[in-house]
Amino acid sequence: MPFGIKLAVAIGLLWIGFCLPESAYAQQRTFVNGGFEQNDPRGPGTPTFEIYDDTGVPEWLDETGFIELWDSGFQSTPSFEGDVHAELNVIFVLFCYVPR
Repeated sequence: MPFGIKLAVAIGLLWIGFCLPESAYAQQRTFVNGGFEQNDPRGPGTPTFEIYDDTGVPEWLDETGFIELWDSGFQSTPSFEGDVHAELNVIFVLFCYVPR
């Protein structure tokens, strides 16, 4: 590879390194209301599900306007954390990081 190309690549990499803010290298991401514990489908009792208007599920929005929440154990599906989880039928999920 010619010296001019090597120099251009090196300068480009240095420029990128200096332009990135330090915080871009490592950030912890957390979900707000990640356990959905503020919503309990139909209250205590046999595990079930409920479809909520997304305005009733704090910090979560869905393009359909609805979010389906399941109790842990509904259809033999345990929640990863807590007693409630969202049932997602998605091809992809878009996360937007908003610093607080």
